[in-house]
Amino acid sequence: MPFLSRKMGRRIGVSAFIFYIFLVFLFETLLGVGQPEYGSTMTLTSFDENGEAINRVVARLERDGEIYVAVNHWPRAWARRIEDNPNVQLSYLGKTEDYSAVLLYGSQHDRANIDFSVPFSFKVLTGFPPRYFFRFDPLDNSESVSAIQLTPSVNCQSNSDIDFICGLINPEDLYRVPESDWVIASGRISDSEGPIYAVNVLTYQAQEIFPDNALASNFDQQTYRDCPGQNTVFQPHGLTIREGAEDTHDLYVVGHGAREAIEVFNLDVSNGVPALSWKGCIPAPEGTRRINSITALPNGFLGATNFDTSGGELWEWHPSTNWLEVAGSEMLGPNGLVSSIDGEWYYIGGWSDRAVVRLSRGKDPVVMDYISVGFNVDNVRWGEDGRIIAAGHITRCPDQNPCELSAVRVAKVNPNNFNIDQLIDYKGNDFFELGTVAIDVADEIWVGGIYGSYGIARFPQ
Repeated sequence: MPFLSRKMGRRIGVSAFIFYIFLVFLFETLLGVGQPEYGSTMTLTSFDENGEAINRVVARLERDGEIYVAVNHWPRAWARRIEDNPNVQLSYLGKTEDYSAVLLYGSQHDRANIDFSVPFSFKVLTGFPPRYFFRFDPLDNSESVSAIQLTPSVNCQSNSDIDFICGLINPEDLYRVPESDWVIASGRISDSEGPIYAVNVLTYQAQEIFPDNALASNFDQQTYRDCPGQNTVFQPHGLTIREGAEDTHDLYVVGHGAREAIEVFNLDVSNGVPALSWKGCIPAPEGTRRINSITALPNGFLGATNFDTSGGELWEWHPSTNWLEVAGSEMLGPNGLVSSIDGEWYYIGGWSDRAVVRLSRGKDPVVMDYISVGFNVDNVRWGEDGRIIAAGHITRCPDQNPCELSAVRVAKVNPNNFNIDQLIDYKGNDFFELGTVAIDVADEIWVGGIYGSYGIARFPQ
């Protein structure tokens, strides 16, 4: 005869389970109400839909100079708030600064789960909740939480011989529309929102063409079958165009925010001002940190850089293959990207290496050449003379020795003999703080920027 009846065993089991749930509830309630502070905690301020600030004490995690927070508990209203609005403030050691929260996915999440592991006893006390992580990227003053929704009213007129096109917010990338009088510019209001502009090269006038003034969408579900649907709010980043027939092209735009993806538009320049109609998206490859730049390759392929200063690489996409990593493309901080017309070579903005990097495509063995230009290369573009225009900046010295900083550096690189012409070294001003891209426009070089750059700079050449 058993010592305990089956019925009695069930009662004890249910009672033990209820008692355990009570202990978890009590532990989580004490933490939530008390919000204990100790040496490695900080105060995270998030904002609800009405803009009301809500504080939460969280454990501060650090790795490689970056700040992380783990969502370790069942009560996670604060985490849902920053998923909806990633602009937050972190207060630590008496100092409060503005940040943008980035939710980690795939291999980034897996690495954080290993690096920031918790003991089994903690999991027991918290009831084994699923864990996920946020990384916090710092915002500068121009992107502060208090000002993030404001459109600056800036008189971007210079006292020098440099002219500016006003009316744009952080035009990070520029792309000339083939056989037209228009340049497309990607703008940035925050890490998750921004407009796309069209700029006329004759009148120097800029106007928003997305999301405002966009045409109705026309979803190509056959080509972009992995796309869940249209997203009208994202931060536009890298640009490229696949030239079509006459005045209609495909515009690819790297988008950050609610999802990491390349947003695809039909670009029509037949009726004056360019018009955009969204047609699909390409979700970013799993495990990448941040897709930065893209280039249209022959036969419907698309190339992309995964910008990671600790080790990035290139990827290629095609509707028939989805994403594939480019063999032999590993490097530190691959940023801008263009390709040769025949698709046999990539030219990459090597931000960490301060170089333009030439990488073979489809060759065995892989050929990689580093062409040092002496500054952090952000974007690269083809010039009208067949040379590569490398644009970037020097915001910090590479070693302990003093160096001369620069808001804008531009050089042209001959892709055949690697000869370099240094063209622009500009210190910036209070409305143009960091150059990121340069293109040829007739007898000028146009430079776009970010982090407090409220126009396009026009340099004579």
